[in-house]
Amino acid sequence: MEINKRNLTFSPSENKELEDIIEKNSTVLRIPQKKIFMYPGESLNHIYYIKDGRTRHYMADPNGTEKILYVLTKGWFFGEAAFVLDYAETSLYSKAETDSTLYLIDRTKAMDLLDNNRLFREAIMRCFAFKTMILRYEIENIIFNPAKDRIKRFLCVNISHDSVDNYNWIDINSEYTHYEIGVLIGCTRVTVSKMINELIKEGFIRVVNNKIQVNKKKYYDYINQQD
Repeated sequence: MEINKRNLTFSPSENKELEDIIEKNSTVLRIPQKKIFMYPGESLNHIYYIKDGRTRHYMADPNGTEKILYVLTKGWFFGEAAFVLDYAETSLYSKAETDSTLYLIDRTKAMDLLDNNRLFREAIMRCFAFKTMILRYEIENIIFNPAKDRIKRFLCVNISHDSVDNYNWIDINSEYTHYEIGVLIGCTRVTVSKMINELIKEGFIRVVNNKIQVNKKKYYDYINQQD
């Protein structure tokens, strides 16, 4: 499966023939890193194809709590659902995580490609299928796994086996704030902070110089329970 479930990122996809077809039927949009380039309620008049870069697509409530749906990389589409369902606007925020180049295919050309180009049509269907699978994974994760267990899973899949302190504690690969963990696993920052404190008291993790480390023995005990 070409999805990194720990951060909902779709792996880059290469198809030169498909990209050539899209390039001939599109306009180019370049977006700088960290720019939010689409907001809920904005018009959707194109199907978007990622030529280069990485884009984050997420929801946010009025209090500012975010939930990532997916992070897309080279070779993936977005806006295809609204196009097929004939929705006039997006319901998501879209943000460039890196400098990104997009190909914009207008509705007329997109419809013609869907009707007459098998490669394009299959690529759109593949994108739908992968997004459905990640949605199913997220629903399963949120419904069946308590917040504390989701945090444990998140930390355990992020451990660095190459970084061990006194053979008892293992660093995680990247530094995440409590807010960022909440965005990825579907919890509020307050809930994440509470669960992190509980995991510290239980000896599952510790925090050294603002970096989270997982207890090696408890890590293997937890992983073995998942088998």
